[in-house]
Amino acid sequence: GPLGSRNPGGLQIGDLVNIDLDLEIVQSLQHGHGGWTDGMFETLTTTGTVCGIDEDHDIVVQYPSGNRWTFNPAVLTKANIVRSGDAAQGAEGGTSQFQVGDLVQVCYDLERIKLLQRGHGEWAEAMLPTLGKVGRVQQIYSDSDLKVEVCGTSWTYNPAAVSKVASAGSAISN
Repeated sequence: GPLGSRNPGGLQIGDLVNIDLDLEIVQSLQHGHGGWTDGMFETLTTTGTVCGIDEDHDIVVQYPSGNRWTFNPAVLTKANIVRSGDAAQGAEGGTSQFQVGDLVQVCYDLERIKLLQRGHGEWAEAMLPTLGKVGRVQQIYSDSDLKVEVCGTSWTYNPAAVSKVASAGSAISN
């Protein structure tokens, strides 16, 4: 049937791909698959588009620079497309649903918070102890990011990475 014509990597023309492997691994996997040249460094940091699959099942990828490179499919990872609409979740009419003084709980899912922190104060290993902990909102930035005091430290969080536990001014009985 038609499924047999699909290449084993499951990549199809038009797919967006990244290279998530170390340079040494990519270079070794490229032996016999078009090789590696210095011009290909752009491919390690840039998402490309599959524009062809040759008879050896190697994948031809085009980059925004206009260059096309041939890869062993083993070095390529299908890019996860993050739709920009998803980022706006939870912002009610552009105003933050948080106030200074609110108590918030930091997301405890490490992989999720790492993603959410991209472009929102970023992720630092030193933030690990704050996962799942409750902190207090100290400041709200114009882009709705939150400065939260938690575990005796202050970090900037994506508002999607924390959940409100109690509103400012509500009595907390310890």
